[in-house]
Amino acid sequence: MDDANSALQDVSTTRGIQTYCDIVIDSSQKATGQLILIYNGTVCSGKTRTGSITINLPFNGSAVTRWSVAGCRAVLTFYNYKVTNASNNKSLTLNGSASMINVNGGGYLQLVLGTPIINQVRANMALTFDDGTTRNWKTAARRTLSYIGSYPNGTLKSAIAGDTIIGSHNKVEMWGTDRAGENFTIDMPTDYSYDIYNPGTNCIYKPLTGMKVNYWITHELTQTFGVDAAGIIVASGCPYGYKYSWYEGSDFHEYVLPYPY
Repeated sequence: MDDANSALQDVSTTRGIQTYCDIVIDSSQKATGQLILIYNGTVCSGKTRTGSITINLPFNGSAVTRWSVAGCRAVLTFYNYKVTNASNNKSLTLNGSASMINVNGGGYLQLVLGTPIINQVRANMALTFDDGTTRNWKTAARRTLSYIGSYPNGTLKSAIAGDTIIGSHNKVEMWGTDRAGENFTIDMPTDYSYDIYNPGTNCIYKPLTGMKVNYWITHELTQTFGVDAAGIIVASGCPYGYKYSWYEGSDFHEYVLPYPY
């Protein structure tokens, strides 16, 4: 979604602050509102990506609705979009469709002047894990992009919140069936945030804040992002990683892991 947003900004307004590490943008059909992001497998931020994502803006036969228009809806189609962790070769492949609405309009010009960009995201994806297991997951999220500081030396941040209700679960961001065949929902009690652009830091795309509570029928698992090696939430600087916490009966368990990149 970050890639799509940046590509739409660049092509529709000729402005942008994103450097594309592993993407070739086919804009040959931009007159009809279509862009294609082609991933070339270069190692970027500890991962490689292959496949493509086609982006379509509304087109009435003569004019394209600009992405900066409030309420504009972009449709994304994923074709064998595969993300591989460069450190352990674990991968996940996505096929399916998503929509992204520019809720309040505007673009990077307004963003660097202090007005956030808010996107509403809906997705229905077929996932293939590295062991060949295939499952279907759905997503409902609200993403807020904000720029902190003065351009070009400021920080571009993304914050993601769950954006639907399923049964008794509020702020649901994702739901579907896991690899074991069990249904789940993921709530986000606090926003999942990270830096997209931050000069002079190695924290790009490493989650700084956020909590996800994974619910199954018989148990739950909490993921807390932005912690130090002891599992304590970090108030500033680059976090060590994230932690899992859960109960087995009355016994509480906690496990801290470093970010893999």
